[in-house]
Amino acid sequence: MRGEYEALFESGGRARGAVKRHAGRSPDELAQLAHESGFIDEADPALLKEALERDLAGDKVHSIAGALFERKLDLEIEREFQRWAEAEEASYFDELNAKAKAILDTEDTELPTGELIDNSGRLSPITRSAKELLAEMDDDAKPAT
Repeated sequence: MRGEYEALFESGGRARGAVKRHAGRSPDELAQLAHESGFIDEADPALLKEALERDLAGDKVHSIAGALFERKLDLEIEREFQRWAEAEEASYFDELNAKAKAILDTEDTELPTGELIDNSGRLSPITRSAKELLAEMDDDAKPAT
């Protein structure tokens, strides 16, 4: 097993190595500590070596507690984003409604209802005033007294 760890030891040009040469702990002791901390499933030096190699290759290796913390953090970020998106949407609709009101305050427009009327053998769309439709919507939205 010692030879397999050789590549993981700190070496010449590297400022940081995964394993320090004279730290005083054997691979078995390190594997036991990593297992107790939740980084590997069993206290096996081969699993520790694999975890160290993954970490050195740039793949984050987390303890079980670390993975749970990261998931909680991801959920909180999602919730915060959702709150932000809802606030932005409300702001957008407030601005849109204000612009629509400003337009309707200066002029009224006729909107097609989707219904047709027979006008001397010719079908014509039925239209209604936008102001009337908005007033009806406001009345419908008011609580009954």
